[in-house]
Amino acid sequence: MTESDSLIFNTYENEFNTLSAEINDTIENKLKKSVGEKKKQLLNQLERELDEADEIVSQMDVEIRSLATSTRIQLQPKIKQYKSELDGLKKKLKATYNDVTEERRQLLGEENNGDNIDIVIGELDNKSKLQKNTERLINSSKRLQNAHRMALEAEQTGASTLNTLYGQRQQLEHAQDTLRSANSFLDTSTKLLKDMQRRIRTNKLMAYLIILILIILIILTIYIKWF
Repeated sequence: MTESDSLIFNTYENEFNTLSAEINDTIENKLKKSVGEKKKQLLNQLERELDEADEIVSQMDVEIRSLATSTRIQLQPKIKQYKSELDGLKKKLKATYNDVTEERRQLLGEENNGDNIDIVIGELDNKSKLQKNTERLINSSKRLQNAHRMALEAEQTGASTLNTLYGQRQQLEHAQDTLRSANSFLDTSTKLLKDMQRRIRTNKLMAYLIILILIILIILTIYIKWF
């Protein structure tokens, strides 16, 4: 999995986990304590949130299809887990609604005709459906924009890293050129020193030879003069 793919999938995971926790809290606490219009608003809210969670899981399912087979196999159990968790939330909401409906029926002496049992699963009036679909489109658009933004950021980070590596490569090449130049200067200096040492030895030999010749001439001069 590439860095950008990992970021996108992790974003979907974080969104789902956050939304799942909010839905569960609403069902377990807020819904049971609410009455009247407030309860109706919470039911509509839960319907929208469940649809949004379902959409997120669908986006994750689509996302892993574009990944390598090995990565897709690793992530498929997570998708199944999230789908199972989402089904559990729907069942929990339905059970809670049924409990509330039964309590209301018993208090008011109403007959339980079962007409509203599946209200939180699939029945909304036209206005709620329109609002839900609009919100789903907006949320999907936002998630796609976020995914696109993260992909661009990952691409920019990769490009920056490549530029940095290219600059470091140029520095290394320059250092190698400098080292080669230094080695060349060192070789030239070594040759010059050897030449100078050879000339010094030659000059010493010439000096010794001249001194020897002078000594011989002096001795000959003395010998001729006195003998």
